[in-house]
Amino acid sequence: MTRDDLCELHLAFDDVDSPYGGCTTHAATYLLGLLQHELNVKLLDYPHLVRLNPSIPWKTRGNGAIAL
Repeated sequence: MTRDDLCELHLAFDDVDSPYGGCTTHAATYLLGLLQHELNVKLLDYPHLVRLNPSIPWKTRGNGAIAL
């Protein structure tokens, strides 16, 4: 496989909390593990935890997003 065969893909997750448990970081970790195991996805950099505006009244508990 050459570099020309590869594709750079950016994923971002926000607001994937569930009343049954889990949060944005949990969902991103689960999906990343699945992508690495099933599709042999390689990360170009560390995942980025993005802290969102704490003044928003309808924010979720952790008020964060993930960028892969």
